[in-house]
Amino acid sequence: MVTERFFGLERLSLRHKLITVALITGLIAVGCTAIGLITYELLWFRGQLASRAATTSDILGSNTAVSLAFENRTDVNQSLSALASDASVMRAYVFNARKQLIAAYARRGVPPAGKLPATPEEAAGHPHGIAVLRPIRLDRELVGYIGIESDLSPFYARALSYSAITSALVLFSLAVAFLASRRMQGTISGPLLRLEAAARHVSVHRDYSLRLDSGTRDEIGAVIAAFNEMLGEIQVRDRRLSEWGEELETTVRDRTHALVEANRNLAGAKEKAEQAARAKSEFLAIMSHEIRTPMNGVIGMTGLLLDTKLSGDQREYAETLRRSGEGLLSIVNDILDFSKIDAGRLDLETVPFALAAVIDETIDLVGESARRKALRLSTSVTERLPRTVLGDPGRLRQVLLNLLANAVKFTETGEVRLEAHTERTEGDTITVRMQVSDSGIGIPLEVQANLFEAFTQADSSTTRRFGGTGLGLAICKRLIGAMGGSIGVNSQPGRGSTFWFSIPYKLPVENRGVPVSPSVPAALPAESSIRTLATAIGDELPERDTDHRPAMSILIVEDNGINQKLMHFLLKRLGYPAYMVSNGREAVEAAQATPYDLILMDCQMPEMDGYEATASIRASEKDGRRARIIALTADVLTGVRDRCLACGMDDYLAKPIRAGDLARKLEECAASLTVDRSVDAREPVAASDVAEHARAAQEELS
Repeated sequence: MVTERFFGLERLSLRHKLITVALITGLIAVGCTAIGLITYELLWFRGQLASRAATTSDILGSNTAVSLAFENRTDVNQSLSALASDASVMRAYVFNARKQLIAAYARRGVPPAGKLPATPEEAAGHPHGIAVLRPIRLDRELVGYIGIESDLSPFYARALSYSAITSALVLFSLAVAFLASRRMQGTISGPLLRLEAAARHVSVHRDYSLRLDSGTRDEIGAVIAAFNEMLGEIQVRDRRLSEWGEELETTVRDRTHALVEANRNLAGAKEKAEQAARAKSEFLAIMSHEIRTPMNGVIGMTGLLLDTKLSGDQREYAETLRRSGEGLLSIVNDILDFSKIDAGRLDLETVPFALAAVIDETIDLVGESARRKALRLSTSVTERLPRTVLGDPGRLRQVLLNLLANAVKFTETGEVRLEAHTERTEGDTITVRMQVSDSGIGIPLEVQANLFEAFTQADSSTTRRFGGTGLGLAICKRLIGAMGGSIGVNSQPGRGSTFWFSIPYKLPVENRGVPVSPSVPAALPAESSIRTLATAIGDELPERDTDHRPAMSILIVEDNGINQKLMHFLLKRLGYPAYMVSNGREAVEAAQATPYDLILMDCQMPEMDGYEATASIRASEKDGRRARIIALTADVLTGVRDRCLACGMDDYLAKPIRAGDLARKLEECAASLTVDRSVDAREPVAASDVAEHARAAQEELS
């Protein structure tokens, strides 16, 4: 393609292309041969001139050696005058052993060379022809130098004559090649042109009966034979297509008539099925409501009964009655929800609510069930989760409660974990992903595909062993779908399961574009749940020797009420007294009022975050005293640790905080204190509002 564009062949016919290619090929071949011969001849001739000049220099050098040894300029000039008989010599120079010019010769009619050369090297350095410089020796002793410059006129004349002869030969060769290619190209272009004409005829007239006679046995003949075979195949298929087209028209006509009748029958059946589905949904809704109303009374009265003085058997009977009623109410609620969804009457709220509060409330609801089975129940909520979103908190709580309750139900030992984080943010919409992981029995792969269908469980043994209707996951899927999200599961038998879902939420106007940490929930879990969680974590802590370590004054900076209580309880179990503030501004005031040994600093807080608070504390420290500050953050992205250290923090703990890691950090801080320092048993006194907040938190936990 590049060659055709370079030579302009793309617009030529095949005949002219063949002729042009032959001429170009011949021109290249003859031209390269002629250039090679001319170059060789001229180089050979130039070498002959140089060799002749060297021979002449050696002869004259021998003749002038004696005269040059005695610096007899007359004899040297007389010897150089003998060069007049050699028409190829333009100039000659003779120098003594000290490189001084002794004699010079220039042929008549030759233009002067300007100033005479001062040294032998200068004589050989700027010649107008072929310059040769040879030493002159007498009995092997150097007595001088002789330089001869030969004329290049014969060389140029020879080159001109060779070029003329070559040009004539090239033109003659091109003429012969043109005539030969003109006569011979028909053997190639003729069959191809006939093939092109036949292809055009078939394309225009759709005449597949046409056949060509190749007349050759080369590649062109093979192409023509393949073309004839292709036309035969097309002709057969065209005939078959015509026959099939007629059969298809008949078949379509018959089936269209049958489909019209079938559609008429299906329309009637569809209307009857829709009426039956509506009647079923309405019946389920009405019956579920009628059953649910008295069940609320049964459960409520049972609760009142349990508040009275009962014997052991009576209390056991009442507890059994309440659990049975709650189980029945849960089934009725599932049926009611499913009937509403199936009937298309599910209404979703759109109100601002705190995600963290919904998560904490749900965890608190299943906490007692997990505690009875000695399961570890934990949460991990990223700090970049929005504080409030617009949506339906009740439906989100229903989905979370269903997944967490299933995880606790199907897990005998180990833990159940709830994680929540921001999946992506697009404008004023944020997609939240939550997942519930357990170490339970797991789900076979062949069952997972139908797991979210109504009345589906892993197998019959699951129903016998654990109970349930199989409606919970179906309701979750439909609720998530109604909220514009998606739900799925990852599981292996014997290795637990992870149920996940993603829901897009609109951000309130005040929260758009502002990634903030979870706020303190509006409804905190019960104190018993907090203590249960802290106790479960604290049970892992080894016993500490509190008698032989320096005392430390510790400040906890944490805005979340649950985290405040948990940190205070853990430090109390480790034997360290601690004081607490709720934001960075209060932390700065407390650190300025009392020099603390250790500050546990949350990074994301209202009013002033942990980074700003640390920088302010570092700027206010005096007299060489420096508090050790450890960052507490759930942000584990790359660069967070570097940012903590850059603002003046000494160490870093990632949330969720492991009790063992916290204990090690405290021991390191205690060991770094000066052993012989006299530590006063004093209570820090911060700003009035900070101290009051600390006392209130301690009294609440005492």
